[in-house]
Amino acid sequence: MAELAHSATFPLYQSSRVGYYWQSVTKMPATSPSIGYITFAFTRARRPRVDLYIDTGDRVRNKHIFDELYAHRNEIDATFGAPLAWERIDDKHASRVAYYYDTPTVIDATPEELTALRQWGVDVILRLHQALEQPTREAIATLDSTPPAKHSPAPTHVAIEIQGVSDLEERPFATVENRDTTP
Repeated sequence: MAELAHSATFPLYQSSRVGYYWQSVTKMPATSPSIGYITFAFTRARRPRVDLYIDTGDRVRNKHIFDELYAHRNEIDATFGAPLAWERIDDKHASRVAYYYDTPTVIDATPEELTALRQWGVDVILRLHQALEQPTREAIATLDSTPPAKHSPAPTHVAIEIQGVSDLEERPFATVENRDTTP
């Protein structure tokens, strides 16, 4: 984050989460209302990524925002300077627009590998922010015509805090029946 702080022209998010496999960098857009965060994450597939994680708290709105951004993907990809991974993730609550590191890398990589990854991450975060800041504002403006869902489906999986990359897995939430005990 220190390296990014020297180059960023946007406010950085000071996360209190320590020990997770991801780090929120800045909210998008930088001013309210926000639709999510730009994050840096290590993945189970050993493919670190920088992404716009779209999560307004409402599944319908998340998918609407993703679709609005996706409709402008060619311009966004061109501004970013490379094709992005457009991941609507229909079976999940959130969506993401991501760019993946080409070299398999884990949290406990060598110092040289982590230095290269950090330099890549700073560059990608800056480019992704530049490519998505205005389009996210425009997507938010379209939300007035899309009312929030009355009941967004609950997520079915949760990422587990890890000590090392190999400990990362997704586990289903426990299912609890709603039983009315009123006589």
